[in-house]
Amino acid sequence: MIYDVLRRHFPPQEYALMPEVRNGAGGYATRSADYLAMNLWPSRGLGLHGIEQKKSRADWLKELKDPAKAEAFFKYCDYWWLLITDVKIATAEEIPESWGLLLIKDDKVRTLKQAKKLEPIPLDRGIISSMLRRSFDGMIPESTLKEQIEARAKEMSERSYDNKRTVERLEKSLSELQETIRGFEAASGVRMNRWDHGKIGEAVRHVLNEDRVSLVDRLKRDAAGLKSLIQSYEAIQQELENTSNLQNQQQ
Repeated sequence: MIYDVLRRHFPPQEYALMPEVRNGAGGYATRSADYLAMNLWPSRGLGLHGIEQKKSRADWLKELKDPAKAEAFFKYCDYWWLLITDVKIATAEEIPESWGLLLIKDDKVRTLKQAKKLEPIPLDRGIISSMLRRSFDGMIPESTLKEQIEARAKEMSERSYDNKRTVERLEKSLSELQETIRGFEAASGVRMNRWDHGKIGEAVRHVLNEDRVSLVDRLKRDAAGLKSLIQSYEAIQQELENTSNLQNQQQ
């Protein structure tokens, strides 16, 4: 969380933000800085910001008794900051005069005291090596990003093709059902819609009361087939609507 908040305060288009930077390469390192932020633009001074985070009051008081810890990086930095997440940890009055004080609150970095511009000595190669290593940690190679993008695009394309085939299949089934219904309407003179179910039932009951057995049997079959036809028609319509909604969500 701290890194993400600092990342917004030191945006990637302007700074290289490096956590846990050691003061040397390999086994020669003896100290580490919580964060270093290197400005990347000559017009902005190419300043190097050192950031020491303290999580408790006791941690800060221990730091005051051991200035050598900060000195390992302080001498290379243009600005040096103490970072806290609670105002009870440290106050602006008790930090060294040349230090700045940053407070993280409500996921934002607030400057409680501006750091003074320092006179740093040139960086040695051990620290430069450590900075470069931390700068590249977590970075994704461009080739890997390209592969991931292409794989995602292929997946979306295949999914779109599958959806297209599903829609085509449903549209074909719906067209066949519509043609069957039109044939029934032409032969029977009955206009079919979802509100006609009761009327068809009344007609069947009327015929049953007239004891016309052969006609009743035929009407029973027709009614059952018609009911199944209507259910299939409505099911396909619903599936088409669901597929269309899914496509809209994916887009």
